Amino acid sequence: MGVRHVVANHYPHPERWFERRLFRELEERGYEYKKLNKPGECTLHYNLSDIVTNLNMGEWLPQWCFWFINWALRQVGGTCSLKLDWFAGKDIKRCGEMAVVAGLRDNEGNRPVSDHDPIVLSFVPENRTV
Repeated sequence: MGVRHVVANHYPHPERWFERRLFRELEERGYEYKKLNKPGECTLHYNLSDIVTNLNMGEWLPQWCFWFINWALRQVGGTCSLKLDWFAGKDIKRCGEMAVVAGLRDNEGNRPVSDHDPIVLSFVPENRTV
């Protein structure tokens, strides 16, 4: 597939390929996710030059993985974004827009509040009206 293709077409849409089985299982069990999420809107952003992120990744990835990650990401400018956070639900109705809040920072030290961008959704039980 190639690194560029995967970063551009698969990381933002895991339901299409890498995690297709999981999303099919959700649908088979009556869960909705397509109407509750923004397709292709990524919630985790990785940058090779982010020392803190690399140190954190070192806690759950074996060191030998970093050679490949570094090699692959150099081909796409050293960054990639992934869609990791989702809403799925049964018998709920979306009311209003959903959003991914990018770049949320605290007021004191101007630090990111999380390593993931939060996702926001307003909904009501399906048998009620807004």
